[in-house]
Amino acid sequence: MISRRSFLGASVSAAALAAPAAQAAPQDSAAGFHLGVASYSLRKFTRAQAIQMIREMDVKYVNIKDVHLPLDSTPEQIREARKEFDDAGLIIEGGGNISFAKDDEADIRHKFEYAKMAGLP
Repeated sequence: MISRRSFLGASVSAAALAAPAAQAAPQDSAAGFHLGVASYSLRKFTRAQAIQMIREMDVKYVNIKDVHLPLDSTPEQIREARKEFDDAGLIIEGGGNISFAKDDEADIRHKFEYAKMAGLP
């Protein structure tokens, strides 16, 4: 398990870490700020491990990077991966940077279809 302190890389007081969950700040602020995880930060782990770690962090928003959902995935693989995130109660907020290095209509279309099937906003 990853501790909140080590994952966030921030200095957190012992009192804050010991505070009961009921007193913890909500995940969403009134200003619409969503605390989430970029799956790229968990790139050395499998998709299943990354999902579990995100759940352990008690975060519900995720930005799925292609290390956890490769760009060359088939439509079935994309649906399967999306279901894993959905079943874990995670809300997909994006897919990070998806480069369009080639001026190739088929490549560009594939990336847009990938994003649509994966549920990337």
